[in-house]
Amino acid sequence: MAFQARWRELKKAGWTSKRPSGLSVDFTYLKPGKTIKNVKGEDVFVGEVALMQYLDKLDLDSAIRPRNLDPDFEETHESSDSSEDSEDEDQSETNAMHPGVVEESKEASQVFDLSVEGWSNLYVHVMNSVIVPGRLLQCVKTTPICTAVTMGQTRWLAAAATPSGAFFYFLQPQPWENIAAESTEYLLASIDERVEGQHAKQVARERKHNEYNAKSRVAIREDVLKAPPIEARELCVFIGLLIARSIVPNKEKLANHWKTREEGAIPRGCFGRFMTRDRFMHISINLHFGPNDDPNAMTDRAWKLRPVIDALQERFAAGYTPPAIMAMRRCCRRALRSTVCVFFGPTAPPNGEMRLVVMDRFYSSVPLSMQLLTMGFYSIGMERTDRQGLSTKLIPKKRKGDKKKPPKIPKNRPANIERGTFIVADSLHVPAMRVLRWWDTRAVDALSTGGSVQQDRIVRRDALSGEQQEVACPRVVKDYQTYMGGVDVHDQLRLQR
Repeated sequence: MAFQARWRELKKAGWTSKRPSGLSVDFTYLKPGKTIKNVKGEDVFVGEVALMQYLDKLDLDSAIRPRNLDPDFEETHESSDSSEDSEDEDQSETNAMHPGVVEESKEASQVFDLSVEGWSNLYVHVMNSVIVPGRLLQCVKTTPICTAVTMGQTRWLAAAATPSGAFFYFLQPQPWENIAAESTEYLLASIDERVEGQHAKQVARERKHNEYNAKSRVAIREDVLKAPPIEARELCVFIGLLIARSIVPNKEKLANHWKTREEGAIPRGCFGRFMTRDRFMHISINLHFGPNDDPNAMTDRAWKLRPVIDALQERFAAGYTPPAIMAMRRCCRRALRSTVCVFFGPTAPPNGEMRLVVMDRFYSSVPLSMQLLTMGFYSIGMERTDRQGLSTKLIPKKRKGDKKKPPKIPKNRPANIERGTFIVADSLHVPAMRVLRWWDTRAVDALSTGGSVQQDRIVRRDALSGEQQEVACPRVVKDYQTYMGGVDVHDQLRLQR
């Protein structure tokens, strides 16, 4: 799996491979622009083992490239490919929101080196009894650049007073007009094919029934063109009838909804009050959202629905103001970065405002936290100890060549450690990032950017007596419990539906 991941990166950089020849079973891997006649071990590599050894050697020799670092740090080393360097520098200038932020494109070995050399020494906070109990915190105090804004479903909530109001809020008049115009254009563009099809059917019917007279192509064309253009109001009625049909389904055929006499449980004469059957069928045949001759129709699988999707995305953004704090849980199956980009865009706000993303251990990681900083987001999340990039002083890990196993972190709090004690390690390259371990009944590891480690108190339940008591904790843990607790309550309410 490690080789496959590295090889995908090399292929993007222009590396090529040749199949084994003769009795050999090893592929031959070539650098960009090199042939099999070049030097083996430098330009040509036979087998996965040889290539991985070469890549490991490069990883060990190359230092971490601090791209968006402060002037106090060393300058970045120039790469052999000047075009890639210029492209990376342009992107770093665009994405640099917070001082001391490193680019997202870090190899696994560089992230591992960051865990060894990129963190400060540990410092311990012991429970302080002088803290005022029950003090409330605000996010704007925890993250100084985080601003309080009006948030929530502002305009959408007002429009949702009625079902029709919510429906027409998301689909404004302009999309209806565009769909109606595109449906009429589709009718005119396909009229020749449609006339030929109807004429062929009428000729076949005339051969079977002598009393039937087929119309000419000109007459059929005139009949088709007699239909008035499709209007936006008719599309609203059309969608409303489809919704009514889903509520009162008809298992036989759609035309039975226009019957004028009762037949079983099908209501009589309801659909005909709003639209005739022939007009309904005319709209259903010609309904079109986008042009088929557009070049994007060949590459975009969702092109037929793209105008509706774009209109809905625009209304979603207009009707919801993102809060200063967002909680992310793994029930959001999409990637966190893609979800954040949908709400806020891929770049940081130009006015310097920062928001706070609170997430659980399913998402939290060092590369993601650094990437979110470049986009204008602080982050707080519980951390898995097997993630790369964390401080090895806080979370010991075994390195290559070490025979001794690293000491295990006890699951339960040792007796010599007071409850509420927490240990912190600050990042040397990203001043806003820190990793900590807070000792409750068990060890709780957290990773934050922009959060505060000043002591506060949190209400916990004693495992033996069952009584609630206040325990010292850093503000990061307090904020996590405050905002992720709301997600837990939402999950419980969702189960009661």
